[in-house]
Amino acid sequence: MFRIQLIAIALMFPVLDAAADPQQDASPVREAPRVLSGDRVGVGRRAVLPGIPTIDGEALVPAVAPPATVLVMTSTSCPLSRRWVPVLAGLESTWADRGVRTILVDVQGNDGVEDLRRLLREGGYEGEAIHDPDRRIATALGASTTTEAFLIDDRGTIRYRGAVDDRIGLGYTRAEPRITPLVDAVDAVIDGSVIAVAATTAPGCELGLDVDRPVLEERPTWHGTISRLFATHCVGCHHDGGVGPFPLDDEAEAVANAGMIARQVDRGLMPPWFAAPPAHGGPSPWINDRSLADDERSAILAWARNARPSGDPAMGPRMEVVDRRRHGSVASWSIGEPDLVLEIPREVAIPAEGYLDYVNLTVKTDFAEDRWIEAWEVVPTALDAVHHVLVFVRDPATGQADRDGFVAAYVPGHRSMDYSDPGISDGRTMAKRLPAGATLYFQLHYTPNGRATSDRTRLGLRFAEGPPETEVMVTSIANRRFRIPPNADAHPVEARIRVPQDIRILALLPHMHVRGRSYRYEWVDPEGRREVLLDVPNYDFNWQLSYVQATPKSIPAGSLLEGFATFDNSVGNPANPDPEAEVRWGDQTYEEMMLGYVEYLVPRRTEGDLAAGRGMTAARIMALLDRDGNGEIARRECPRRYREIFERLDRDGDRRVTWEELERGLENR
Repeated sequence: MFRIQLIAIALMFPVLDAAADPQQDASPVREAPRVLSGDRVGVGRRAVLPGIPTIDGEALVPAVAPPATVLVMTSTSCPLSRRWVPVLAGLESTWADRGVRTILVDVQGNDGVEDLRRLLREGGYEGEAIHDPDRRIATALGASTTTEAFLIDDRGTIRYRGAVDDRIGLGYTRAEPRITPLVDAVDAVIDGSVIAVAATTAPGCELGLDVDRPVLEERPTWHGTISRLFATHCVGCHHDGGVGPFPLDDEAEAVANAGMIARQVDRGLMPPWFAAPPAHGGPSPWINDRSLADDERSAILAWARNARPSGDPAMGPRMEVVDRRRHGSVASWSIGEPDLVLEIPREVAIPAEGYLDYVNLTVKTDFAEDRWIEAWEVVPTALDAVHHVLVFVRDPATGQADRDGFVAAYVPGHRSMDYSDPGISDGRTMAKRLPAGATLYFQLHYTPNGRATSDRTRLGLRFAEGPPETEVMVTSIANRRFRIPPNADAHPVEARIRVPQDIRILALLPHMHVRGRSYRYEWVDPEGRREVLLDVPNYDFNWQLSYVQATPKSIPAGSLLEGFATFDNSVGNPANPDPEAEVRWGDQTYEEMMLGYVEYLVPRRTEGDLAAGRGMTAARIMALLDRDGNGEIARRECPRRYREIFERLDRDGDRRVTWEELERGLENR
């Protein structure tokens, strides 16, 4: 009975349940290509290239020989560049037979043309080359190193940038590549298929340019610039059948709505992205960062506020470039054909106006064994009326949904996750556990929009072939005991959890309701050093975004993860249903929540790990009662209703319960 009481306490509060990650950080003296978000480095833009001829007098512009052109930076003085030339010689010969043009661009300022010719001759390269000592081409493309490659299709769209492959890197060479992103991208362009990896780093000699992405047209046109920017940042929601109010893959629609586009872009409200930029500058840490770069924002505003020129239709992006951006259709799955589709058990009627409480429905699965979710996707049928969907697993012991971690989630613009995506995978297989016989609990929030409709949301799951190396788990930093006073305009609420073992954070998703004003995640390491993981200074209930790390963040055991929220319960908050109310925790939007979801990675837990469960239970109790975060429970921290249990655990009578005493108590059944 004593152990049951302890477990009951544990179930009241979440904590990370993890095993130590044995993989050490990569050696700093070696560097291989790393997958990047193509959107953040200008993939999808049109290449605006200067008219520099090749060393044999051939014109570079237009560099749009069908089906594609490959430009590779090089240098006679960079050791890595020299080692790549024989590899590129072989690729050039192969690609030439398929109609692909390959051009090496010498960007070394003190090289001469004869130096370049000697480099090509010694490497057996017989293709085209350009001598560009002023780095005009590198600047136009925003190149970063002397080994970076750019794939440009026959419409001038940059389809890939990064390494050729990973056989040569900083501090190492291997006989055969393990990944071939450039070759794969060339094949995809020729075949008209989706490019799996659109960008990587390119280990080489740094160029140190002031630009990090391709330049845009000086006078932006629809076909040359704007259609591409909308395809990258907007078309995911703004297309026929999508959640956006008008399509942005259609020039006439964009022109007709140019005033609203300019207003929302100028105010920073579109595209929706609320994470503060890195405090010390540098690239965004989020692989799904939707925000516009300064030059992109300026280009859209210049186009929308002026004559909105069309430009040359022949230079518009190919439709497959735009099509791959469209998601949100009720008729298709962005994760591919699911292995299992689960549908909520009934149609939900949504009136034209008014307010709907959350709808909670359950769906039973019938798997005899645990299954591993490699990808998930939530597809509502009433896209324009669904605010969000959260899918939880119902705990068979309590019959309650485990709200501290979700299986899947939907908000407009984000409805799927593929853990096999090279952009988030580090080469190890990753998946989320679906327990045998699990019952899934769907929490659905609808917002009437002037038209009566109905919804029958579906969940698509794609399963891994077997148990993964890495398990994806979710917990939350939560405070359920707050009270927000009437008329408070910035009421603070805090929460924290201790990390019992090493983890890697994959994604963060703050969740509050209409009074939520800001949310900030912080990490305190075991030595007390503090770091902001995510700062959302202007939280918007209408866009509950998941912020996915470009590189999962390693967090050592003994750390604290803290959440700091503020709530606006004042009359100045136009979404506030009642400024005179004292607000507490609750499901409905006129109540509040303080939740900071943490999606994290650990080595896959074994059946023995799951059966033991002792570390999890002890950690949950410690997280609940250790309010000052010092790794032990003082008597003053323990609520009166648990004092009898406290006295039994405190074996040495020093008025504090340590980890060892807590775990020893759990062992005594």
